[in-house]
Amino acid sequence: MDLSYLGNKCELNLITFTSPFSESSNDSESLCAISPDVALEFGRSVGLATVDYDVIEADEAERRMEKIRKDYGYEGEVFYFLDSRLDFFKLKFIRSLIL
Repeated sequence: MDLSYLGNKCELNLITFTSPFSESSNDSESLCAISPDVALEFGRSVGLATVDYDVIEADEAERRMEKIRKDYGYEGEVFYFLDSRLDFFKLKFIRSLIL
């Protein structure tokens, strides 16, 4: 992938906070320490650069993923899937066409 268009510009962005690894972790626990949107808003409140995000309903996810697959000019989007308790249980990266 050609990233030369970035030049020397680099930026570190907060994505989320993960839970520490534990041998005794229960499979039903969240993969993040706190809900991703809460982590991003907390990061912003203390002055960290964060990724942009949208919260969408589960029934909109397939339409959004299909749109991304047809889009071009950016890498894509990352989907964080949360259960009814707002525990993060799945991550999916959807790539767009890069032209």
